[in-house]
Amino acid sequence: MYRKEIGKSKCEICGSVFDKSKGSVILIKDGEIGICPLCHDDVFKDGLRYNVDVMIVPVSEESLKLAAENGVYICPSRYISRKLPKFIAFYRGAKIGAITNIAKVIDTASRVSRQKVCAFARVTTDSDWINEDRFEIFELGPLATLKFKLIKDHCAPVQSRFYRSFRQFAQARMLKDLYGPSRISSELRRK
Repeated sequence: MYRKEIGKSKCEICGSVFDKSKGSVILIKDGEIGICPLCHDDVFKDGLRYNVDVMIVPVSEESLKLAAENGVYICPSRYISRKLPKFIAFYRGAKIGAITNIAKVIDTASRVSRQKVCAFARVTTDSDWINEDRFEIFELGPLATLKFKLIKDHCAPVQSRFYRSFRQFAQARMLKDLYGPSRISSELRRK
């Protein structure tokens, strides 16, 4: 992404250069994604309030391919709270069992009809998730591969969306670092 000086990074949200010790940086394969201290707060753009840093979502390979090739993440409206994320991180289940990618949210469209989604994304009606009436469409920047994927490693897989601050996501080394102590404790009690 951008690296001009040691200890400095360029904010992906506002474009300002900031001291890494004051903002947050996520390492990706080809560089880093940084956010300055001001952009950790709510960000207003085009009349929308982006009030959460990272939305972590479980995705099928079909959804990840759609995000990579078409630059969109689509999900039923009933699955999304009124929070608008600045970034979406993708958890891939099955054999991978890790958060592997992240993308900046460029724009959002709410409560889009199934007919428009099918036409726009060329989705077939045999996909399980398309059987809803209304959808949220998140337009994404380029899908970035994390330098170090956040593996499941003896904790529950991501089964529904959850939200974390950019700083929490940047500091996580494994999936359990994002869950917090209460979820980890309940997972240990089940074993």
